[in-house]
Amino acid sequence: MKQILILFLFTSLNLSCKDKPQVLPEIIKFCWNITSQQLITIKTVCDKTAVEIATEYPDGCYYRNDEPLKCWFETSTNSFIKNCPVSLIIKVAPNRNFTMVDCNFCARWYYREKRKFLPNSSITYTPTSVTQLCGDTLATLYRGREVPLRQSADSIITRQFSDNGNDW
Repeated sequence: MKQILILFLFTSLNLSCKDKPQVLPEIIKFCWNITSQQLITIKTVCDKTAVEIATEYPDGCYYRNDEPLKCWFETSTNSFIKNCPVSLIIKVAPNRNFTMVDCNFCARWYYREKRKFLPNSSITYTPTSVTQLCGDTLATLYRGREVPLRQSADSIITRQFSDNGNDW
């Protein structure tokens, strides 16, 4: 019985170690996305090992093409980074505290001030601006939303929001 058990263990250990090629990571070639310091993808370079790409791009602004892209938010600076792999966040911002968030956590919204002069009901608008809004604020926004800013005896000033800058 003991011999059968030893034979079984030896066979199973032997089978589990077979057919597993030993490939060194230094020789595996991948495709890499090269980015700017602002994390904008510039180009894709293929057929390079990790060592080759690190030598060619010493600033560290690259990541493997097959890495999953996530969205990141840093509360202290209100910074939102969309579609960036964790390896690039670690390389580019090693001392910053980013948290992985849903990619819909932040959105770009356009806004302008609407000034209504009450005596003749004339309306004027300021030039359109754009801002990034995040978190709970997005739950209260919708295209055409007007938020009162101030009111005087002869005018009402509100801020209008648009998700595309054209439709208010």
